Amino acid sequence: AIASCELFGAWDQALQLIGFMEHVRVHPDTVTYNAAIGACNQGGNWERALQLFAAMAQSNVESSPITWSSVISICERVGEWENAVRFIVAMMQNDLEANTIICNAAISACDKGGEWQKALHLSSMMVQNTIELDTVTYSTAISACRKSSLWDRVLQLFSAMSQGDVKSNTITFNAAITACEKGCEWLKALQLANYMQRGAVELDTITFSATISACEKVGEWKTALHLFSAMLQGKVESNTIVFTAAISACGNGREWEKALQLYGLMTEESVESNTLACSAVIHACEKGGEWEKVLQLLKVIAQINRQFMKAGISTGKVVGGWEDSLQLSSTMALRRMQPHVISFNTAISACEKSQEWDKA
Repeated sequence: AIASCELFGAWDQALQLIGFMEHVRVHPDTVTYNAAIGACNQGGNWERALQLFAAMAQSNVESSPITWSSVISICERVGEWENAVRFIVAMMQNDLEANTIICNAAISACDKGGEWQKALHLSSMMVQNTIELDTVTYSTAISACRKSSLWDRVLQLFSAMSQGDVKSNTITFNAAITACEKGCEWLKALQLANYMQRGAVELDTITFSATISACEKVGEWKTALHLFSAMLQGKVESNTIVFTAAISACGNGREWEKALQLYGLMTEESVESNTLACSAVIHACEKGGEWEKVLQLLKVIAQINRQFMKAGISTGKVVGGWEDSLQLSSTMALRRMQPHVISFNTAISACEKSQEWDKA
C-alpha cells in the first residue's frame, strides 16, 4: 500500500499507514521507510522525508543505499547542502555504497548553496574512496567555482578532467573559456573553442560570447568579428551580450560603420538592445570621430537613459557641438532626470569652445 503511495506522491496517506502500523505494533522496515520517504519526495514534502529518515535511525531500522540516495537527492533538489554533505560523509565513513550518482547529488547541493570549497572537498573524497568522477562531477564542481569567480580553479578542474580522460561537454568547455575571458587569455579561449569543434562538441551562444569577449578585451577585433560571423553562419542563437562584445570590438578597431551595421542587425534579429550595447556603438562612433552620428543616437536614447545624455554632452565638448549639448541638457531637466553637475559643466565647456559665451 505504501509503495502505491510512493508512486502517486501521496505522502500524507503513507504517513498515516506508518502511524497505523506502529499503532498495531507492526514495526516498519527499511523497505517501508524507503517507500514512505519516496512518497514524501514525490509529493514535494522534503521536510517530512528527512523526519522519516531521522525516525529510522531512532528506531534502529537499517538504512540502505536507496535510503541514502533518496535523502541526498532531496537535499540537492531543495538546496539543503549541509545535510547533503553530512549524509554523504556518513556514508563514506560507514563504508556504505556511495556511488558517483549519489556523490554528484551532494556536490550539486553545494553548488546550489554557493559552497565551492565543500564541492571540491567532496570531489577529493571521491578520489580517496576510489569513486569514479564523471562528466557530471566535474561539470558541477566547475560550476561551483565559476559562480564564485574562481577562474584558476575552473581551469585546474578542466585540466584534471582532460588528464583523467573524462569527456568534456559544452558546459565544462564554456566554463573554461569564460575563465580565459576573465583572465584576458584570448589565445587559450580560441584553442578551447577549436578543441570543441574538433571534438564535435556543440558551440553555443555562451561559447561564442565568451570567446568574442576575450578577443575584444585585448584589442583582437578582427578575430572577434570573424568569430561573430562564424556564429551567424552556424545559425547559433545570438543575444545582447554577443552583439555588445562584437560592437565593442568594432570600436577598438575604429570600425564605426560596422558597429552601426551590427547595431541595426540587432533590430533585424529581434535582439533586445540595452545600455551596454548602445554605449558600445556610441563609443565606436566617437572613436571614429563621427560626432554627428553619436548625437543622432543620443537623441533617441536620451529619453530613456541619463547616462547616454552625459556621453552626448561630453561629445559636444570635444567637437564643439554646443547646440546639441544644450538640447540634451534641457531634455534632462524637462524629464526631471537630475543631470549630474559634470554634464552641465561639459555643456558649458562645449559652448565656450564654440565661443558661444552668451549660451554658456
